[in-house]
Amino acid sequence: MSESSRLDARYGRRASNPRRTRLLVVLGLALLVALAAVLYLWSRSGPPVAVVTAYHAENAQLTVSLSITKGSGQHVSCRVQGEDRFGDVVGSVDVDFTGAATQVGRTVTFPTRTRAVTGVVDSCRVLG
Repeated sequence: MSESSRLDARYGRRASNPRRTRLLVVLGLALLVALAAVLYLWSRSGPPVAVVTAYHAENAQLTVSLSITKGSGQHVSCRVQGEDRFGDVVGSVDVDFTGAATQVGRTVTFPTRTRAVTGVVDSCRVLG
């Protein structure tokens, strides 16, 4: 009897379980494949990106020109806000973008409570 066999018998070392090892390897690979699929799908469509290209403020209204980059065929809604000199929101409007184009530009005019000094895109979300 070798030294390691004698110590295994004395201290009760368990034999490795090949089924358990195989199960852990399969679960790990499945997790990696799922993660890769999610990252691939996210990189294809990506979140919509909106940029204000110009704005013109008057006493009671704001005109904002914006450009959006979205996935082809996505229906996206963006909230455009007018802010006063203190950063408070003085007016807002939701703008919908539909269609197959991935680059879309739009100009919107909306009323404000007081004079706005800037127009910003607060948020965009994919609706479908």
